[in-house]
Amino acid sequence: MIQRALAMGRNDELLLVTTDRHVEETKLLVSVGASLGIDVCPLMLPVAAQHRYCEPEALPGVIRAAIEKCSAMMVLVEYSPEITPFRMALLSSFTQKHGKGRAASLPGVTLEQFRYAIGDFDAMDQLAQHLAEALLRVREVEIETRDRAGVAHKLRAPVSARPTMCQSVVHEGDWDNIPSGETFVLPEPKRAEGSVVIDGSVPGLVLHPEHEVLLTIKRGRVVGIQATTPQVAQHVKALFFTDESPATTLSPNSHMLCEIGFGLNKSIDRLYGTPVFDEKMYGSVHGAIVRSCGLRT
Repeated sequence: MIQRALAMGRNDELLLVTTDRHVEETKLLVSVGASLGIDVCPLMLPVAAQHRYCEPEALPGVIRAAIEKCSAMMVLVEYSPEITPFRMALLSSFTQKHGKGRAASLPGVTLEQFRYAIGDFDAMDQLAQHLAEALLRVREVEIETRDRAGVAHKLRAPVSARPTMCQSVVHEGDWDNIPSGETFVLPEPKRAEGSVVIDGSVPGLVLHPEHEVLLTIKRGRVVGIQATTPQVAQHVKALFFTDESPATTLSPNSHMLCEIGFGLNKSIDRLYGTPVFDEKMYGSVHGAIVRSCGLRT
């Protein structure tokens, strides 16, 4: 899938920016690249050092030089808010320097999860296209979920832009997450209203079948969180707020609904609590509120 996503051929050079926690994954990618005639060039930066590089111009010179010379780039790092600025600095630097190159972002991907690189991607891409065409005709997305008591909850979000497809081939001069497989829309800022039940996963936590989270959203922002256990409620609140008060957000927009997406990847067969996988699982609906949350379908 990675060869397909980055449109790479023999004698191309793939820059692999990785970490000291991805040694086995790096060995596998180098080996697979060799079998395809692709030169995989790993650059390993310890996780403990990555938080120091939050802007493209702050990246180490050796990484900036490698980005300029490579045909394509892959970023294989931990999934965590502390690492996200480093990952985005790498991807921003690449897109600034390459008009036709492609980059793949794999936050939180492990050796076991590379099996999701196998699938019918032509069918997945076609499904993404059909869904995008359908979403072009709507001005508002309404999601209805039901809690364990059978009470219906509705979330309405006016759509602000054309739908976006995350397909199996990254566009020239761009980057995308791997694995692929979703179509999503962007809600208009400060317009989403209602409530929604989450019963799949949130970042860092796969919910037990008997557990669920209820989010209340007003003017596009999370203003209320209820859960079946205090532990789950505390975990979810910590994603957005510094304490129990909705007024103390981690950042000005940490509780804003910024994406509603639909998973289309049939190869992903379970939830991990890692958004790059969970939001792509076939049949799922997710809402990105700084990070992604799996919604009841």
